[in-house]
Amino acid sequence: MARPSYLLSFISIQALRLQATFAAKYPGAWLIWEPGAWQPPSRAMVNTVGVPVGAPATAPTQTDSLCFSLGRNVGLVSIGRAPENDCVVSDATVSRHHADLFERAGRWWVRAAEGRQLALNGQPLTAEAVLSRHDHLQLGNVTLTFEDEPGMAERALR
Repeated sequence: MARPSYLLSFISIQALRLQATFAAKYPGAWLIWEPGAWQPPSRAMVNTVGVPVGAPATAPTQTDSLCFSLGRNVGLVSIGRAPENDCVVSDATVSRHHADLFERAGRWWVRAAEGRQLALNGQPLTAEAVLSRHDHLQLGNVTLTFEDEPGMAERALR
């Protein structure tokens, strides 16, 4: 199932507007595709994917980030270029299926798909690894930052 994605600018507006109820509306962990060559899910995208009509409008910029909501207790989350992934990273340097995230014992873990290269905080990943707030995953030329729930709230309010 595709994970909801939002522009960081939209998430920031929501965090300011919702304050203490932000975590209830947007629970769980996040992956943030840092600014760069990412493309919105569609050319018509203004705001987010699946946002109700009348939500505050933001438009993608070169300095914005695309945020994938991982939620809580969702099982396996696949990451890759192919549209059947849960988090679609539409970049030619990313494999069709590049990596998986999953929850185990209340923590998020990452593993590279078989035969794929993945780096965690600049170090090649050769086995499953636990993710912590602000960890950077490198898939090809793409950097994804992992944020837990408090980390995302903190980042949204910067």
